[in-house]
Amino acid sequence: MPLPGWAVRLPEAAAAPLRAGRPAVLPRVHDHACLLDLRCVPESDDDRLLDAVRAALTALDGTDGDTGGTR
Repeated sequence: MPLPGWAVRLPEAAAAPLRAGRPAVLPRVHDHACLLDLRCVPESDDDRLLDAVRAALTALDGTDGDTGGTR
């Protein structure tokens, strides 16, 4: 049964570095996208999740992670 909720959509390739990171983040891959189901993340962990996402995206594009809010 589908459950309502919100997800963050990232490139499919972000799934591997998220799973390998510390802390590990376990995304769902669907329709060629990496999805983070936010209903599974307590608000108190938002900053840790954001750091993990930044690290995963940095690993993908080889930058320092500072995109200035744009991609």
